Amino acid sequence: MNTDKIIETIYKMSENELDNLKSHIRCRRDSLAQQTKMSFKPGETCFFRGRRGMLLEGKVERIKQKYILVNIPKTGMRWNVHPSFLKKKATEV
Repeated sequence: MNTDKIIETIYKMSENELDNLKSHIRCRRDSLAQQTKMSFKPGETCFFRGRRGMLLEGKVERIKQKYILVNIPKTGMRWNVHPSFLKKKATEV
């Protein structure tokens, strides 16, 4: 199914159908984040973009329930990063 058909179908949905779709989208996103989170191990190098769009390289310090704690050795800062923002290679960011 292409995107245009999906959008067209969404505009035809009732409020209950939209609520149901929203919960399914949230579940899918949570599932993808969980898969990504489990692919990282403490001590691994990872990359992500900071608040101002700057590429940051760090090491996974700890895997939390919703976030991954990343230590940035150059600055000594520690960031709580959502798994969907982390990549294993700088070229993927």
